[in-house]
Amino acid sequence: MVAEGGDSTTWAILVAAGSGERLGAERPKAFVALGERDCSLQRRHQKLVEEAPAPGLDEAERRHLHELAIRLGREAGLRGAATCEFLRDPAGAAWFLEVNTRLQVEHGVTELVTGLDLVREQFFVAAGEPLSPAVLAAAERAATPDRHAIELRVSRRLRRRHGRPLLGPGRGAGDGTGDFHNVIVA
Repeated sequence: MVAEGGDSTTWAILVAAGSGERLGAERPKAFVALGERDCSLQRRHQKLVEEAPAPGLDEAERRHLHELAIRLGREAGLRGAATCEFLRDPAGAAWFLEVNTRLQVEHGVTELVTGLDLVREQFFVAAGEPLSPAVLAAAERAATPDRHAIELRVSRRLRRRHGRPLLGPGRGAGDGTGDFHNVIVA
């Protein structure tokens, strides 16, 4: 897919980390990757399409990206869910972009592919629980996914007259959407 500014691909990899402690038994912190999403199609830095798993990657490429994300989480001392984002250059190299230390609105795509309720799992981790068996199993399958999901953000630009949005049926006034009305469809 082509992103603003040239031929590149943006991947988001969800990483989860748990305390690894259960009933007072110390275990090392667990870090897992739960798959990747392609989020290259953007407008004004807002993702329009999220696709999981990212198309065009083989198992080895997925495992490499997942390991990069896990290393980032481990080095940063992450606890909870985070999304690591990478850019892919035309030669295929992955370049770190950013880490969002929260679930993103697009996490539903990962939920559909993994079968997990990530919000629920995040509460357990916040309460000090280790990663659940379901999360660990989903991480084991992450490089060889058997499901596919696409999420679309449908936006429409509100017409303006004299610097103010035109109001009427279907046009929100004061709804916080600014000049755009967004609907996310998964």
